[in-house]
Amino acid sequence: TYRYDDPAAEMSAYLTERDYPADVTLGLMTAAKLTHASIAEEAGDRFRVVVCTTAGTRNAAKAGMPRTVFSACRPGTINTLIFLDCKMTDAALLGVVITATEAKCSALADLDIRDEEAQERLATGTTTDAVVAAVTQRAAHRLVHEYAGSASEIGNAVGRLVYATVHEASATQHES
Repeated sequence: TYRYDDPAAEMSAYLTERDYPADVTLGLMTAAKLTHASIAEEAGDRFRVVVCTTAGTRNAAKAGMPRTVFSACRPGTINTLIFLDCKMTDAALLGVVITATEAKCSALADLDIRDEEAQERLATGTTTDAVVAAVTQRAAHRLVHEYAGSASEIGNAVGRLVYATVHEASATQHES
């Protein structure tokens, strides 16, 4: 039932109340049950990755299809945070986001989550999803990952972890 008319102001107030500097703080908002957040991690060849997903799918939608649009959408968000301890190129970091998005769509399809407006269509997400990928770029890592598609070791790990966390968070969101 969460509803707030000015999410930016709400986030700003939240950060101010807690003395978090807004210029260096990442914040994502959700009305999903945080007790149903899903977290997974894996280490591979010169990388570690941790993925955390929260999911609310009440406004599921299939991207790329005509639909009713609004200046502001009602809540129902899949938020995925991907933390990478490695070195990678900017192109590979963008590849992480692409691979994560593909994995999210795959998990929703396997759960048979449908577009709320057109039930005959499988949903690819919700109307307010977010993916955040952060990489340490630590000098200790000598290998620089140049790709993060599903055939690369790091991309395959990201895809599997995002799939698993989106699947679990979405499947359990309506449980107590």
